[in-house]
Amino acid sequence: MLSKKIYFFKGINASGEKINGTIEAKNFTEFKKILAAEHIALLSKKIIYLSAIKKRIRPTTIDNFLYRLCFLIRAKISLIDSLTLLLKSEEKIETRWLIQQIKTSLEKGMALSKTFAKFPEFFNSTACSLIHLSEHSSHLHVTLDKILAQRKKTRLFQQQIKKAMIYPTIVLSTAIIICALMLIFVVPNFEKIYGSFQIKLPLLTRILINLSNNLHHHSLSLLFGIFILISSIVIGKKHPIFKLFLEKILQKTPYIKSLIEIHTLYYWCYSLAETINAGIPLLTALSLAERSVGYFSYRKKFQRISSTLKEGELLHQAIEQTNLFSKDIIGLIQIAEKTGKLNQALNEIAIRYYTKLNNHYEKLNKLIEPAITLFIALFTGTLVIALYWPIFNLGELF
Repeated sequence: MLSKKIYFFKGINASGEKINGTIEAKNFTEFKKILAAEHIALLSKKIIYLSAIKKRIRPTTIDNFLYRLCFLIRAKISLIDSLTLLLKSEEKIETRWLIQQIKTSLEKGMALSKTFAKFPEFFNSTACSLIHLSEHSSHLHVTLDKILAQRKKTRLFQQQIKKAMIYPTIVLSTAIIICALMLIFVVPNFEKIYGSFQIKLPLLTRILINLSNNLHHHSLSLLFGIFILISSIVIGKKHPIFKLFLEKILQKTPYIKSLIEIHTLYYWCYSLAETINAGIPLLTALSLAERSVGYFSYRKKFQRISSTLKEGELLHQAIEQTNLFSKDIIGLIQIAEKTGKLNQALNEIAIRYYTKLNNHYEKLNKLIEPAITLFIALFTGTLVIALYWPIFNLGELF
């Protein structure tokens, strides 16, 4: 089933004014009926599928939108008027579509938090809950500032991970391509030379020659297999089973496991602190914090906290049963429960985890380069030794 189409159009309304707009429709006939009902004469149009336009909206696009919206609200401009100004000044088609959807929803009487909840791919449940508590007050811009700050921290962490992986990916890919070319074009020439000497080749050289022959004769099959593998990953990456499988692999990978755990604990503590600070009851705040966790295994452990609290246990006792937090963290939460300063303690814990996360990232960066260098040295060294070992042994024949 095809996705809905988004029609971006320019037209003239009943008053003779030139207007820009967006309309969702299944086909062009439906689009024309909507235009006719609104007495708009069509000048030009551009069609994009809904699924495609959502993919074009990047996290930075959302950040830019929230920043400008926050600025206008801080300047005492009403929400609808702010969105109208943003719509007029926006040039990107995908952002115009999103702003138009939000504006239309608000004009129909829907609250901003519920409107944002219609786009879970852009606004998470914690952000929607915080907005819900502040949209009827004069502090909406403060909440938007907090959401922006958290989004920037999360994106910075993701960018750091991607940046750390770019160098090893490029180096390893280059090394694999060079070795593959050597196996296909260089090793067969060495095989012919060694065949003319009528000598028994070392085991490592025989393995290399067999590998070269297999690669040479089955290169198309190998390429097809790689294509199928990449296609399967691209198609299956959104499937829950694939995500769970990938999660298990990452959690068994040294050092990556620690990064994932620290990031998850940081985000959970931050989300819980912000929701409690906004006046949300503890059980509801825990539910929202759970939904902010992206990893199934951790989410399951955090869900046990809510279940344990319902049985009458205190928060620090419930947290202790997850085996995720150190004793000093649990002790801090225990003291905070007694003093009524739980949100402050959770904020302090979140800051600790964020600092720890940055330290782990710096260590990872320092480890990656020598690890990659060592791997390439061993890989290429083995290849060179396998190729030239028989030449070194030729002296024994004379």
